Amino acid sequence: FVAILQTEENNKRERDDVVRAQLDCLHASGNPARKAFLSEMLCLRFPREYPVLNKPVRAFLSENNFSAPRGASEGARYIDLAKKLRAALRANPDYPARNLAELDAMIWASAEEKKTK
Repeated sequence: FVAILQTEENNKRERDDVVRAQLDCLHASGNPARKAFLSEMLCLRFPREYPVLNKPVRAFLSENNFSAPRGASEGARYIDLAKKLRAALRANPDYPARNLAELDAMIWASAEEKKTK
């Protein structure tokens, strides 16, 4: 996470590259909990840039046919998702979620609502 924070604030492409590499490293270690934790930390620090990867978000992605390029690494899939969600929010300025952190909260609320039905 420190390597990510050390990237220039204005250089989003470089930060995306570092995030991708860190997620690929975590994937290679075989510990999925660390990937979820890193995505939470990224979303807290950069709420407009990075989504949270958790069970409700994965279900949302599946339900809405989000998919990454075939053969993409774990980190590349995450950055692809982040870019798609960023673009979706920019294209819909009247949407209630103003950033990816708020979108995560809406996805969680929707998942909880589905559980109670």
